[in-house]
This record gives sequence, C-alpha cells and structure tokens, in this order.
Amino acid sequence: MNPADPCQVCDPVADPLGWSVAGDGASCDDGDSCTSDDVCTAGVCAGAPLDCDDLDPCTDDACEAGGCVSVPAAVSVGCDDGDACTADDACAGGACVGAPVDCDDADPCTADACDPGDGAACTRRWPTARLATTAACARRATRVRAAPASAPTRWPARRADPATPAPATP
Repeated sequence: MNPADPCQVCDPVADPLGWSVAGDGASCDDGDSCTSDDVCTAGVCAGAPLDCDDLDPCTDDACEAGGCVSVPAAVSVGCDDGDACTADDACAGGACVGAPVDCDDADPCTADACDPGDGAACTRRWPTARLATTAACARRATRVRAAPASAPTRWPARRADPATPAPATP
C-alpha cells in the first residue's frame, strides 16, 4: 500500500515501475474523522458521513472534529414537548416548549387544573367550606354535594388557539 495514498498498491504485474489502483471496496482511511466505513472506489478513498441526527427537531446537528455537536435550530419548527397540558409547542433555544392550556372556568370558587393523565382534561375541584377563600365560596361549598373535593368535574381544556380543537370530553 502506498503510504501517501491508501488506494494505491504495489502490484509489479500491473505496473512494474509504479503504484496500481487498489480494487474497489478495499478498506482504507480517508483521514476524515467525520466519516466511517471508508473504502476505495475508482482509486479514491472515501467514507460515509457520520449520522449525527439526534432526532430532536429543535437542534441542528453536525460532525465537527470527529464528534457530533448539536446547536439550537436556526429555524423554529413545530414539535411535541410530550406534555398533554401544553399547547402551541414550538422550538425555543434548542428545546421544545409549549404554553399551558387554559383550564380556568372563571369561577373563583373552584380550583382548576389540567390533568395530563386524563388526556389533558381540565378538572374543577370544589373546596370544602373550611378551605373556601371567601364567604360566598364557603356557602356554595356546603351546598355542592354532587361534586365533593375528592370527585373532580372534567371538561376539555381550552386551547390558546381557538382554531385548535380541544379533546373530547370523557
């Protein structure tokens, strides 16, 4: 093998005075640490680029100096942050983030929250008379027997974008 060109071999039968081209598929090293599976093809050593894709739509990935690097994506794209209680997910600073869904039923006497384990349904809990924040809420809490604090009422979350349909009510 020619020390200056890994795709040349010494074959006196093919060329008694010089180097001959190694056969296609001969293993070689192209000297690029960002390639792998280097082989000779038509006398040229080349490898396949390393796959540095981390499957995160919020990063741009590349090989630099033999190692994969990820930087925040230059263009924001849609993504899914995996949290059923967020909407309008988008990439920001290399991470996928979403805005919390709005579960406020505009009733100051209820504690409203999104339940990710229930398909992002909003829950409304009536406080007990002892835990009510105002006298009016305390009176309502004593009258509400159908939905005690331990049995939440569920309704679909309101999305930040009215055009986005909410999940069906269970």
